[in-house]
Amino acid sequence: MGATVQDDPASGGSRSWALCAGVVLAVTGAISLVHGITALANEEYFGKPLLTDNVTFWGIVLCAWGIAELLAAYGVLIGRPGAIMLGTLLAGLEMAIWFCLIFASPAAALIGVTLNGFVVLSLGILSSLDFPADG
Repeated sequence: MGATVQDDPASGGSRSWALCAGVVLAVTGAISLVHGITALANEEYFGKPLLTDNVTFWGIVLCAWGIAELLAAYGVLIGRPGAIMLGTLLAGLEMAIWFCLIFASPAAALIGVTLNGFVVLSLGILSSLDFPADG
């Protein structure tokens, strides 16, 4: 069996950070999935800014990213260390994707960047609690 997130009280609250990060990661994944499905169903969803001329492409990207984030959130919630790294990578890259969509959907992009930034912060804290630096 692989290592899991620590349960004991001396863990510094790692279970709480895992729960927080996993839930917010699942929310951002669900938001991305909904935005992706909506973009695929409605060509006018993002308007016509420069970076979103191909709405089908962005719809597919957001759907795939949403599914990947949901899977990573599940991994974080069940305590898999590899999911912490995957979730951090996905959330960080999704911040860049939402930043590219800032002029097409400003409110959604601001929410997406903020929530994913919180996920990166939470997972960073979680990884430092579970995997302390040597020395």
